[in-house]
Parts: sequence; structure tokens; C-alpha cells
Amino acid sequence: MVKGQSQIIEYFFTVLFSFVLLASIVLIVYTFYTNTIKTQVLGSLRQVAVQVSDSVSRVYQTAKDIKNSPSNSTSLLLYKIDVSLPNQVSKRNYEVLLVSSNPLFSTVTNITVDNKSIATLVIGSGAKVIARTVQDPIQTVELDIPNVDVQVQGRILNGVNGTLKYFRYNLNGTQVDTVVIGPSDLIINPSTVS
Repeated sequence: MVKGQSQIIEYFFTVLFSFVLLASIVLIVYTFYTNTIKTQVLGSLRQVAVQVSDSVSRVYQTAKDIKNSPSNSTSLLLYKIDVSLPNQVSKRNYEVLLVSSNPLFSTVTNITVDNKSIATLVIGSGAKVIARTVQDPIQTVELDIPNVDVQVQGRILNGVNGTLKYFRYNLNGTQVDTVVIGPSDLIINPSTVS
């Protein structure tokens, strides 16, 4: 091999090794950065979900025993509080949803002894708070709201109009209680999906 060719090959491998090393360092730093951002976003979303869950529980505990009854085809606002939520979580826009329980949220546990099924438990969850970012990185936190046996619904974006309201409405003699977050122009009560 000619001496000039070996210098070119040595130069080529040096540049290639430097490029691979630099690319590896950039990839490691980028991965660390994105994981740190995701961790911060999830922590902030958990705080928001816990705050909304606590507020829903407080509204429910306060308003459930109020004895006011609406007349047929009307609703009453029984209780209302403002929930102070941040404008952004970790410099990202987010939304909070309240979702009532349904059969899709059930957890099925099969209890077996000696590979023989002895019982099946179906555990339905109550209402949920779902907090999620609406821009990258998309992260979601779901939190059960314990001991709330009324419907919950509503959606807010970036903590704007974070008002929780407890309504009681009467549909043909049936009284239903609902906790709504955000605008409450329309209260829905789906009973079946076909």
C-alpha cells in the first residue's frame, strides 16, 4: 500500500469515528433532555389531576346532602367553586376532562388456585380525571375520583374557566346529580350506546 493511501484511510476512519462519537453524544443528550421534560410534564399533570380530584370530592361532599329539588325538566345549581389551575404545565398547554364511569373502566381479576379458577372479580371504577398535554410531548395522567357516585363531565383548556358546579336536574320525575367542570351550557346523560 502506498504511504499516501494509508494517510487517507487513516483520515477517513478518524473522521468517521469522530462523527459516530459526536452523533452518539448528541443522541444521549437528546434522550436525557426528552426524558427529563416528560418526567416534569407528568409530575405537573399529576398535581393538576390531584387538585381537580380533591375539588370534585369537596364539591360532592358539600352538595350531596342539599335537599332542594328542581321541578320537572329543570335544573338547579346547588354548589359552585372556582378551582385555581395553572395556565400551563411545564410550559405546555394542557386540558382536563372529567369522565363518568362506564363498563370500559372495569378491571377484571381472575383468582386462581392450583391453576384452577375459583373466582372472578369485576371492579368498576368511579369517575376519572384525565389531564393531558395538547402539544409535544403528549402525556396523559388518569386519576380515579374515589367515593363520588354522581355523574361528572366537562373539559377545560389551560385552566381557563376552571369552575366546578354541582347541578341537580329533573327529567320526567327522575332526579340526577352532576358535577360539571368548565362551561355548563349542555349537560348530557348517556345511558346506552348502540
